[in-house]
Amino acid sequence: MSTHLKKVIFFGNSLGGPVAIEAALRLPGQAIGVVGVDTFQSLDYRMTADQARERAEAIRRDYAGSMKEMVKALFHPDADPAIVADAERRMSQTSPQAACQMFLSMADYDPAAAARRLSVPLRAIDGDTYPTDVPGVRRVKPDFEVIVMKHMGHYPMLERPGEFDAHIASVVKALSR
Repeated sequence: MSTHLKKVIFFGNSLGGPVAIEAALRLPGQAIGVVGVDTFQSLDYRMTADQARERAEAIRRDYAGSMKEMVKALFHPDADPAIVADAERRMSQTSPQAACQMFLSMADYDPAAAARRLSVPLRAIDGDTYPTDVPGVRRVKPDFEVIVMKHMGHYPMLERPGEFDAHIASVVKALSR
């Protein structure tokens, strides 16, 4: 990781949220914030090793079917079919082995413990497909703030990029003060 950067805001979409937290923890004094995109709806959820193995096994058995089901769960039913198809195409470009390993690597990861160690603000820009438990997240990280985009799925940068970019700009401006 580059150390010539003076101040950094880490962004992570989905499972990239925990990655952003871990990156910020490794750059104390340089990180000024962590922003999750459709992640951090709850910090209480931990995928058990058995759950991770089950997901990985489902991917091994039927990769195309697993990707289709996963994508279906990430969008509202009336989402633009072209955007949904593009997301499925992009996700399917990940090798089955990498997708399996991604789930296996999340086994027993404790997002609450990691968030508690953060010395910088935690923010989120979430869709409303899955509700954000603001009081629950604030019990772990009292400075948590979230922008919830109404009628939005997992990929706001694809579905409504102009609105999403405006939210990014406002969060960056606030964290940069």
